[in-house]
Amino acid sequence: MKKLNEYSEMDSVSKAKKAEEKAIRHLYIVMIFGVVCYYILPLLNMVYLKGAEEVFYYIFLYVNTVYSFIACYFHSVKNSFRLYVPVAAGLLFVPSCMVFGYYHMVPMSLLYLVLSFLGALTGYMVYKRKKSGNKTLLTRFISKLTNRKERRGN
Repeated sequence: MKKLNEYSEMDSVSKAKKAEEKAIRHLYIVMIFGVVCYYILPLLNMVYLKGAEEVFYYIFLYVNTVYSFIACYFHSVKNSFRLYVPVAAGLLFVPSCMVFGYYHMVPMSLLYLVLSFLGALTGYMVYKRKKSGNKTLLTRFISKLTNRKERRGN
């Protein structure tokens, strides 16, 4: 017969397992958008714009950098900080350079890795604040203003 504390341990393990499965599902979504940014957009450029180099550089410098930061930010806001997400977002770019022949752009994966890491850290701060129930400065200010109005009215 199981003791009460054994059931609580089972519950916490299943919660952790469910949280990890949820994080992996969200990682798939992040990587799908990564495939679109890293592979589909350059491919469309090659097909429809005959491989215009300016568009490639625009995609590499602007679209992919924004993707790497924002995708990891939103993933961390939902699922806490996971180290494999920024690493995957940064390293997913390397095969794209090899496929399209832009070998000199491989160091950009380090930039994407750093931006992904910063996005994940920023999202983790928001996640922790949301989890602990701390209010942001703006909501604290608004609550102080409403409390003053309530005190004056009484």
